[in-house]
Amino acid sequence: MSFFNYIIDAIVYALKIFTTALLPWIIVAMIMQKISNNFRRSLTNLLGDNGFIYLTAPGVAIHELSHAFFCLVFRHKINEMKLFSPEEDGTLGYVNHSYDSSNIYQRIGNFFIGIGPIIGGLFILTLISKWLLPIKETNMRDILSIILSPHFWTTWQAWVWLYLAFTIVSHITLSLSDIEGAFDGFLAIVVVILLGCLILGWSGQWEEEITQAALNYFTATLPLLIMIIVISGIISFILKIFSGR
Repeated sequence: MSFFNYIIDAIVYALKIFTTALLPWIIVAMIMQKISNNFRRSLTNLLGDNGFIYLTAPGVAIHELSHAFFCLVFRHKINEMKLFSPEEDGTLGYVNHSYDSSNIYQRIGNFFIGIGPIIGGLFILTLISKWLLPIKETNMRDILSIILSPHFWTTWQAWVWLYLAFTIVSHITLSLSDIEGAFDGFLAIVVVILLGCLILGWSGQWEEEITQAALNYFTATLPLLIMIIVISGIISFILKIFSGR
């Protein structure tokens, strides 16, 4: 194999890893960002600023805890944290952290810390769905049969799930600083993937194993993700009607 072909193959392998391990989750993040923003606008119109803020306080705490979790995973120093502290400038909570910009691992961490509220929010939604919904198999048929069952909506679990779902979804959204930090980490991830493919391109089909594992995981969680997105979208539409927007 010529050096030129080796470089081309490395770039192709890097694109495969990116499109299977990162791109699907980035698309999910973008969808949830849109739905969350609609939630926030509709609830604020319906309940007022204070009504929205205090009704969805658990979602704020989960948002900030998600940032903090990835700070710990990627060895960032948490200087100060407020899980719920409404301020006049619109801040509802925050995690101030610092890191060594020369440390590539910590730089990569910026991506996960930045999008942490989306990852954390979806993870908690998955947990409460498995806890409160009588789900045995995570396929769309079983999930929809539960959600569309009139009997289900006569149970306390259904309404607790619904409340927690819309409070969490209301805060599965990223601020400008979150996006800026995530972009910095994203660039570091791209560089590491490309370098890994360049350095290890000779050592077999390891990238195929990574892409297949990532694809299998995403496929396994897809039915529940679709359910969350669909239900969130329906609730967002209903809120928009009641809020008059």
